[in-house]
Amino acid sequence: MHDKRLWSAMFSGKLHPKGWVFVIPGAILSSLFLVFHVWMGFWLCLLITLFVTFFFRDPDRITPEAVQGAVVAPADGIILDIDHNISLPPELGEEDEELYHRISIFLSIFNVHVNRAPVAGEVIRKFYKAGRFLNAASPEASASNESCGILIETPEGHWVASVQIAGAIARRIVCEVSKNQPVQLGQRYGIICFGSRMDIYLPSTAEVWAEKYQKTVAGESILGCLPK
Repeated sequence: MHDKRLWSAMFSGKLHPKGWVFVIPGAILSSLFLVFHVWMGFWLCLLITLFVTFFFRDPDRITPEAVQGAVVAPADGIILDIDHNISLPPELGEEDEELYHRISIFLSIFNVHVNRAPVAGEVIRKFYKAGRFLNAASPEASASNESCGILIETPEGHWVASVQIAGAIARRIVCEVSKNQPVQLGQRYGIICFGSRMDIYLPSTAEVWAEKYQKTVAGESILGCLPK
């Protein structure tokens, strides 16, 4: 994915609904400061409101539906690690003895934070776990930090998991899908506020196309391919 495409994605798109909770009060407060000529307060509120608007941007994406078995990135960011022969988080796979590839994506505060379904299928498990708020780039973040995960079963019977992980700044995880709910490839399903990490688990039989330190675009970048 070219940097030009990523740069364009950073500054385009609409606002995620969760952002209005922050943007509207900020805009009102900025207007009040302007009316009463409180310039320091006006500029401070305006800058914060603009940053929050930038953070909650939600650009449309073109999902590669023509690629059979494609697993797309659930988040914008950069791939920190690709691990093999990993078990699912116990909350998702307590009875599953299969091994998986785990791809970890780090989201900075400058990335789009809307999360998308990596595959089409049905959400068969969902969990939320309270935890710590370590730096999301830390290897310990996957096991120790606050997290919310979903396990999706594809029509072919493959299991793919996507786990939202809070970071040192991110303190709010939003997951808008429920157990037994169908999802489409690249469908918006949640957001993590202000810097975070996402782990995606692919079956060991899947092909991994992603590379370490690769930049990803949610719903577009293909991380791997499931067996037919």
